[in-house]
Amino acid sequence: MAMATPGLLMFQYDQFVMNPRQIGGEVCTEIPALVDCIELELRRIGLWEADRPPQCAFDSELPFMLDTMRVSQWLQWVFLPRMRRILYDRKPLPTACAIHPVAKMDLADMSSDTRRLLTFIARLDGLLSARGAELH
Repeated sequence: MAMATPGLLMFQYDQFVMNPRQIGGEVCTEIPALVDCIELELRRIGLWEADRPPQCAFDSELPFMLDTMRVSQWLQWVFLPRMRRILYDRKPLPTACAIHPVAKMDLADMSSDTRRLLTFIARLDGLLSARGAELH
């Protein structure tokens, strides 16, 4: 799946950085933008990795693969690709999401500033969970 053009992506990223609730519109446009913003922020703060973890890291049965990966790795190698595949295939989005509490704990000891990343994750959690609440 091709990503948005850099100009559009950077516009959305800058808007979320300034005020994550400022970009209006339907959830269907905000969720892909947040997925892109999470990737950009992981890259900006140096948590994006060039090398894929070994296969055994993906064999975890724990949520977020916390016994084999950092949350930043899980986001990069598991969550973002899954979300992009769901969006690309126009499959139903998750109706509940609670990444933020785990990410906040796991990223607390990072030397880089993770506040923006956590803001994007919290916003995505909120949008997906709100969708779930509307459906039930």
